[in-house]
Amino acid sequence: MNKKILQIGNPKLREVSELLSKDEILSSEISELKKDLIDTLASQKVGVGISAVQIGILKQVFLVNIKPNPNRPELVSTGPKFFFNPKIIKFSKENVEMTEGCLSISEAKLFGKVSRPHQITLSYQDEKGEGHTEEFDGFMCRVIQHEVDHINGKLFTDIVDLQSLTSDEEMRKNSK
Repeated sequence: MNKKILQIGNPKLREVSELLSKDEILSSEISELKKDLIDTLASQKVGVGISAVQIGILKQVFLVNIKPNPNRPELVSTGPKFFFNPKIIKFSKENVEMTEGCLSISEAKLFGKVSRPHQITLSYQDEKGEGHTEEFDGFMCRVIQHEVDHINGKLFTDIVDLQSLTSDEEMRKNSK
């Protein structure tokens, strides 16, 4: 079911989400949450990821589904992928600056430049509760770091270059 996305200023967005046990990951409650995350993300024009906290559920799970959108037509589709109990265990020394937005700031329609490590090693569990350690780079790496921030009570506005903040309209004009 398509859920309302919490917006900046909602105190839940600043709370740290709870770890899930393997039994919880496999539960019908989490199965419903996964459907809600898929439906909610699909209802958005530009989103490529969403965490459970963004729909008011303080559980360590997020969905990444990268696909081309009006702000980033060059993106290649990845298909939906869930991450449970993610923990970044290694960051590259090289940082890359890129413009980010956020579904929890979508009503304000703000975007800004954020510097993040180019590559990470992530420990996480999949939908079956199986553990994985995987390296990510490029845009997928950025989206994962953004979503991990959410489950830790952080927003991109905490680390954005304030001088780079821009509206959705201006960003589209300048990307042509």
